[in-house]
Amino acid sequence: MKRKIFSILFALVLALSLTLVPAAPAMANTIASSTMHFQGTTLTDQGGGVYTGTIAMTAGTYYVLGGPGEDIWTGGGFDLYAKAGGIAYVEGLGSWRIRGDHDAYSQSGPWGSWYDPDCADWFQYSLELTADHWYLRYTSTGESPMSGTLTWNGNGSGYAAETDPGTVKVDHGGTSTDPSEYTAGSAQEWGWHCGWGEERIPLQFPGFHVVVTDLGGDTYEVTLMPGPDSQRYGRGSRYRPE
Repeated sequence: MKRKIFSILFALVLALSLTLVPAAPAMANTIASSTMHFQGTTLTDQGGGVYTGTIAMTAGTYYVLGGPGEDIWTGGGFDLYAKAGGIAYVEGLGSWRIRGDHDAYSQSGPWGSWYDPDCADWFQYSLELTADHWYLRYTSTGESPMSGTLTWNGNGSGYAAETDPGTVKVDHGGTSTDPSEYTAGSAQEWGWHCGWGEERIPLQFPGFHVVVTDLGGDTYEVTLMPGPDSQRYGRGSRYRPE
């Protein structure tokens, strides 16, 4: 009898201890995973810390190593640092509120974990830099979900503000000049109306810190790291959001 009671008590204690084990937190989007990386020989040093040209994107940091989606997207990628509490919209999926993980396309959104990271097809994008403007291009069509003013600091770094309304695909019914024709494409958003539909993802910050690194042999590396305009962060920064 005592042995039976002991067994019951042991089972109860074990069950209670299991319920007290905290659930593993979901891996949130980070500044590092949202940083876009570009590399190539297609930039021109204009002097005075200003670079111009169009450079291809390379794989970045995948923020859920070994987690959902990696069996599909093994080449890295980048994640938009979406605004916590903001309303995201993707045509065909509707609108939803972005949670504290700052991730537009994770389990907090209607697409589930299959589409981690946000921009798995990073290899489809390139970056165009001018003396005063920047464009993230969908290379095959030239469409731009993010672009805006570019302020150079004079040392190969600068700030790329997301100030433009985004791209309207002309053969999708737009004129490419009137942003009121569709709801996607305001400032501080990933927003466009492209061949597969409309997307609108509000960004946590108004833009990106730009750092151009000369790797030698006419090869350059460029990073765009999300952040506020009020502070500047260079290569290897330990900056983290609030």
